[in-house]
Amino acid sequence: MARRQTIYEHVAQRLVRMRNDRGLTQEDLVGMTDIGESQLSKIESGARKLTLQRLEEIAVALGVPVSDFLVGYTPRAKGTAREAATVYGQADERTRLKELVTTLSSHDVRALLGVAERLSAAGDRGK
Repeated sequence: MARRQTIYEHVAQRLVRMRNDRGLTQEDLVGMTDIGESQLSKIESGARKLTLQRLEEIAVALGVPVSDFLVGYTPRAKGTAREAATVYGQADERTRLKELVTTLSSHDVRALLGVAERLSAAGDRGK
């Protein structure tokens, strides 16, 4: 069984993706925050734990809500998957779709939007 990502690794992975999606380098993000280059590098590699204060600072610099860093992360739960779903709640399809979209590149989001618009138009014609 594969080792589960820690919350710090998950946030680090999301941070790198969001920074790259905006065409920013680590140096760019350092210039937009009060975080040193070495510290940011360690945060992005998961080698350094990120404080909520730093997370908020990065979120502001990237123009995203702090919650975007947690999208797709499921807290570890003891017991079965069914128990975990009961404890942490089941996301409906729309919420799950929203979570998945935040993991896509800008190009893939535009492609998905085109598909959704065609499906919506087809649904309108069927009414």
